[in-house]
Amino acid sequence: MIKGNCSGMSSTRQAQDRFRPKGEIPKAYVSLRGFLGLWPRNDRGVHFNLWYSLVLPLLFLSLVGCNEGALQRLPPTPKVAQVKLAMAPISDLPGYAQEAGPRVRDAYRFAVANPEVMTKIPCYCGCGAMGHEHALHCFVKDVAPSGYIEFDNHAAGCGICVDITQDVMKMMRQGEELKAIRAYVDAQYSQFAAPTNTPPIE
Repeated sequence: MIKGNCSGMSSTRQAQDRFRPKGEIPKAYVSLRGFLGLWPRNDRGVHFNLWYSLVLPLLFLSLVGCNEGALQRLPPTPKVAQVKLAMAPISDLPGYAQEAGPRVRDAYRFAVANPEVMTKIPCYCGCGAMGHEHALHCFVKDVAPSGYIEFDNHAAGCGICVDITQDVMKMMRQGEELKAIRAYVDAQYSQFAAPTNTPPIE
C-alpha cells in the first residue's frame, strides 16, 4: 500500500510538472526565498517590503556607525598661531588718515609703529621719482629728534602703497621672515613700476 501511495504521489507530481509552464519556479521555493528576504515578491510585495524595511536600515546604520567612528579618529586640525602686530594708536595719525577706510588707516598705523620693517620694503608705485627711498616714505616724510612725525599723504591716495603694506602685515601675522616678505613684494609688484632704491636685505 505504501508503495502504491508513493507511486500515486509521484504520478501526481509528474502530472503537475508536465502542466506547469516552462520556466515557472515552484511556489514553495518562491515563498521560502521570499521569507528569507532573498527573493523579492513583486506579486504581493510582502517579502519585498520586508527586505527594504528591515535589512536595508540595519545595513545603513552599520555604515553610518563605521563612518562616525572613522571621523572621530581623525586628528584635530592644528591652529596656526597669528603674530600680533604693533600698531600705532589712531589718535597719532593725521586727520585724513583717521577718516580714511580701514585698509588705509591700518596701513598708516602699521607704518608708523614698524619703521624698521618698512624701510626694508621697496615701493613699486613709481614714487622713486619723487625721492622716496622705501615704502615708509609713502607714509612718513621724516621723524624729528624730538619724536615728532611729519606724515606724507601720498599713501592715502595710492592703492599700490596700501596693498604692499597690507601684504607685509598679512605675512608678518603668519610668522614669515622679513627676507621672504621682501622677495614676495618684489615678485608681485615689480610689474607696476621701477622700485625705490631700497637696499637688499642681507
